[in-house]
This record gives sequence, structure tokens and C-alpha cells, in this order.
Amino acid sequence: MSEDTISPGMLVAGAEYHRRLKKLGLHPEALMWARDLKQKQYCLIMVWSGVDKYGPLALSELLFSAYRKAVLPRSIDPFIVNVFSYQQNLAQVLVADWPKDAVNCLLVDGVTLNAGEYQDRRIAEEHADYRIQRDWVYTAQTKKRPSYEVGRDWERFQRNVTSMAA
Repeated sequence: MSEDTISPGMLVAGAEYHRRLKKLGLHPEALMWARDLKQKQYCLIMVWSGVDKYGPLALSELLFSAYRKAVLPRSIDPFIVNVFSYQQNLAQVLVADWPKDAVNCLLVDGVTLNAGEYQDRRIAEEHADYRIQRDWVYTAQTKKRPSYEVGRDWERFQRNVTSMAA
């Protein structure tokens, strides 16, 4: 399998992860697979506007807890879930409308580059952080969720994860 190709099993696991997050009460603005070109591995990118208020550590702790309790799929290691605030430049690029013909985009310092624009793609990839393909994206909402919804979701997510038996 080429490094440009994500396995069908990973795509299914990501969809299940997204479904279970929503069932637990967390509704990220974006969730997608990406190829981390610096680490040379796939990661699941989550953009959620509650990161600024509740903190990435609190969110990560709950994601790890849900993983340990088998509430989130065991096939997705929490160490490969990268959490971003909706306010971060990278997140703004991830939720923006992609060009209609863009199937494969590179992210370089928070800027989207359509890989097809480069004659020598290797030059662009040397400086890129992530590669994302359209079919790896589960959700990418261009509008930030209202703070009252985010707060309600956070309370529900916290309650649901902590109440689950280990």
C-alpha cells in the first residue's frame, strides 16, 4: 500500500470514531485523516471550538479515558488524534471551502496548497506539514458552533465518558 493511500479499515474506524464522538455528545467542527509528512504517519485531526475554553489537556484526558473504557474505537490510538482549536490558523484552513477541483491538498504553515499546481510535487511536500484528501474528511464545517452549544456538548461529553464503567 502506498503512503498516499489510507487503508479502508482506517476509513471505517474514523467514521466509527466520529459516530461515537457524536453519540457521547462531542460535535467537532472538523474531523479528518491526514498524512503527517514530518512524522511520516497518519493522524486523525479534530478541530473543536471548545479547545480554547476547556483546554486541549482536558479534552485529551477524556479522549484517553473513553479509549481505555472502549467507548471509542480501540483501532484508533489516542496518541494519533491531533486536536486543534477552531481559532488556530491551521484549523481555519481545514474548515475552509476547498477549491472544487482539489482532491489532494497540502498544508504548509497553515496555508492550503493544491498539490496539482506543482510540477514537482516533491518540492512542495518537503515543506508541507500534512496531506489531506477529500475522501478522508468526515466533517468540515465552515461555521463555528455557538458557545452555548459547545458548552452543553462539553458537559454531556464529560458526563457520558466519566459515567461509563471501565
